Amino acid sequence: MKWKRLLVFRIFIFFYFFAFCILCPFQVFAQTSISGSQLYFPAEKNHVEILPQRFEYQFINKDQIRIGDILIDANLIDFQILNQKSKNQQRLRFRWPAGLLQSGEIVIQDESGKGIWYHKFTKEHVFPISASPTGAEVTTYTPPHLRTSLATYETGEDVLPLLEIVRRSTFFRFCVHREQALTKIYLCSKDLFLKQSKGEFQIVSRDRARPESYVEINGQVVSTQGTVVLNAPEQNVSMRALMLSGASLELDTRMKKVRFKDVLDTPGKREILVRAQGAEPVDPQLVEHSPGDAPDEWQTHLNRQRPYTFLKGEGDLPLRQEFLIDGTLRSTEVNVSVLSVASENLTGDRYVLFLKPAPGLSLKFYDKKSILASTEDSKSGASYKWTLIDLQH
Repeated sequence: MKWKRLLVFRIFIFFYFFAFCILCPFQVFAQTSISGSQLYFPAEKNHVEILPQRFEYQFINKDQIRIGDILIDANLIDFQILNQKSKNQQRLRFRWPAGLLQSGEIVIQDESGKGIWYHKFTKEHVFPISASPTGAEVTTYTPPHLRTSLATYETGEDVLPLLEIVRRSTFFRFCVHREQALTKIYLCSKDLFLKQSKGEFQIVSRDRARPESYVEINGQVVSTQGTVVLNAPEQNVSMRALMLSGASLELDTRMKKVRFKDVLDTPGKREILVRAQGAEPVDPQLVEHSPGDAPDEWQTHLNRQRPYTFLKGEGDLPLRQEFLIDGTLRSTEVNVSVLSVASENLTGDRYVLFLKPAPGLSLKFYDKKSILASTEDSKSGASYKWTLIDLQH
């Protein structure tokens, strides 16, 4: 294989990268077992271009807007009245897109926008349900796996007094929101009104089109479909959107730090393996954790023809992360395991790594600040002792 021939010449490329990621900081004379950890090759130096993260949005129709891989359908942002025939046991069941938020506060507003009821909720009391979007249009900009599930929350107290107050409003709407230092999510339903028939309340949508819909990004009116390129974690995206149906959305987010440590080809599959540390993909089903990795290290498999995923921005909002492959990738079969690392002196600038390459691989090193020697350690299984000298912390 081409990569097997090149490995002996290219191992020096990741010397400083590896020293920074794995060795700093270690306690003096500390022997740290990291069995199963892999020696990483910087993706940028191995035929992979890591593109900037992007915030994506798209108006689909008067009721639907897409944020990254989340579909927001105004027809499915609502609440129901439960147990109406049981005296003093009426409850409210709210629902909204689960991908947006699963903790925060629910607010019911009257026709003037004044809050008349507030209720905080946490993730432990929110239950996801599957939902079919009401006629979502698939376009070339639509991700293959839209997240359409809904979050549901039921109140625990009788709400008859609240319903009597709401009934006196010309119309009302409910909002779910969460605001933190670096993020804001504020989603509001269409206008609703309450009517009473045969002793039971009914919630009805006041579904009339507004004069126009709009999207604002960072205070500027923009088209109903677009992307915002993010080049640094401190770059903020602020969005305000009004759908023709009357539902509204406000978002503030920015990218979280992430370091891509390796990108490999998977033999026999049309996938690549991405290893990284930091912000994870928004879909937990795509995230894998390996034994011996740090808590924030992860890996995921992506389609080789369209290698992209959505990573968590602030507030766990989705940001598109794409990769451009312009050559042959190293195979997952070509790897070097790091069995242990130890500091050899008091100043902490000399470290020893015990390595075990995959069968059939041999290692050579050409950096003057290191020594690579063959060894046969029957206890650990290591076949190389790599000494790194005069490291800069």
